[in-house]
Amino acid sequence: MSIYRTTLRFNLEDETERKAAEFLKQLDRREHKSKNHFVIDLITAYIDSLNKEQQDNDLIEKIRLMFREEIADISIAAPTKKEPIVMDTFLTEEEKEENAVSVLEALKMFG
Repeated sequence: MSIYRTTLRFNLEDETERKAAEFLKQLDRREHKSKNHFVIDLITAYIDSLNKEQQDNDLIEKIRLMFREEIADISIAAPTKKEPIVMDTFLTEEEKEENAVSVLEALKMFG
């Protein structure tokens, strides 16, 4: 069996390092076989997350490339600008009088 040994050193004046050291001291040995196994599992999980993140980034880049290739041949035309229709609503005096008469005649139908 080939064994690689390393030493961890924690600066107890640094809050982050102190928290990590306290956590390892209080590690439940029934749940985790040993501190050694816990650290190995932790490092392996971190490596796996880095690999997954890289795979996710690669997939996103492939999707972007495919999307760019698919839309490269699409022609997009800008809609033509429609001029608003301006209606002349000004009535002459004669048209106003005719309008009033026709409205009154239409109202007579109701009684």
